[in-house]
Amino acid sequence: MKRLLCIVILGLFFSLSSFAEDNVYYCSDDQTVGFNASTTGTQVINFQDIRFKAKIDIDKRIFETSDLGIRQKWLINPSRNFFTDGSIATIRFYDDVNMKYFRSSLFGPTDSVILAMGSCSKF
Repeated sequence: MKRLLCIVILGLFFSLSSFAEDNVYYCSDDQTVGFNASTTGTQVINFQDIRFKAKIDIDKRIFETSDLGIRQKWLINPSRNFFTDGSIATIRFYDDVNMKYFRSSLFGPTDSVILAMGSCSKF
């Protein structure tokens, strides 16, 4: 009886875990540029493209990641598909169907300003 209960609990755990992962996307920048703070701040250069994992549900206004910015749960602008960590990073999905985005980072007056575009897909 205990074995059956254990199997049922484990089965529920794994089925709920796989359901919770349905909205996990793997995102990748296609191009990243910005203003280099180590120069006069007027030189536009290419930056390293990054990849990150995020839980995204545009309809429910969910964007959660620990790979970008500081916060794991991001603040949401309800009138647009615009998310921010409230501090240094923003991301806006301009194509909901193909999950294409613009991403930006702005740390402080002595840091570089970064603008990227990319897309996200489920695996």
